[in-house]
Amino acid sequence: MTISKPSSTISSVEPRRRGLVDGTWTTCRLAGLSLLRGRRGWGLLLLGLLPTVPLVVQYFGDETGVIGIHGFIKTIANSYFQFVLGIASLYLACAAVGEDIEARTIPYLLTRAVPRSSILIGRYLSFLFSSGVLLGFYVVVVYVLTIAPMGVEALAEDLCYLWPLWTAGLIAMAAHGAVFLLLSIVARRAIFIGIALLFFWQVNVLQWQNGFKKGTVLFHTFVLLEAWRPHPEFAAMTKIASDDPQETAARAGIVLLSITAIALFLAVARFRRREFTFTD
Repeated sequence: MTISKPSSTISSVEPRRRGLVDGTWTTCRLAGLSLLRGRRGWGLLLLGLLPTVPLVVQYFGDETGVIGIHGFIKTIANSYFQFVLGIASLYLACAAVGEDIEARTIPYLLTRAVPRSSILIGRYLSFLFSSGVLLGFYVVVVYVLTIAPMGVEALAEDLCYLWPLWTAGLIAMAAHGAVFLLLSIVARRAIFIGIALLFFWQVNVLQWQNGFKKGTVLFHTFVLLEAWRPHPEFAAMTKIASDDPQETAARAGIVLLSITAIALFLAVARFRRREFTFTD
């Protein structure tokens, strides 16, 4: 009688646990642009197109003030930086892990052989990637609608405004996104808290003529823009007199970076310690 030995091809070895960097990259790569799929993506797309409706209507009504570089910057500063980008950051950041928390599917996500920190950081990087793509779409559409009527030469000449506006917008979305990501982890219905922060604090306080406006992300974003590409529309949002605009911009950059880093650090710390269950 022969006794068969267990097959050597059968193994119960657990999958290799990835490190922080490897796990973050894997999480980000798997998430990709998933935040822009489905109804959320279409909704944010339509949200970004709403401010362009008056541009089209006024253009056909011979309102020359909406075309050219002034019309482009005015539309981006007033409609997108103050409203659209904040709302887009709120919905994308809260969905990064908030959807899994609300749907109680987060325990499945945590079974992956990666550190918890890498899951959150990877999802945040996916948020940044999605934000950059969405912001690029917004900026290019408005640029074409406002500059193209001036001719091909104007399109080429004013390209220098695109990169600073896209960069500053992404920095603002990064700061907003880190705060909203933290909210989605520590609070229920983070969307409503985020809306209150955006409209009852950010937008309203920016109009005040006192130091409180320095406590907003938008203020420091416009300081950066005024230093990179001076324009009356940016200066009107800050109204700062400084002998060294670059030094003022450096301080604004440090503030925005600090807000992003602190909020992300707190989000990671809370995410690592919070117990998630299927009935949470």
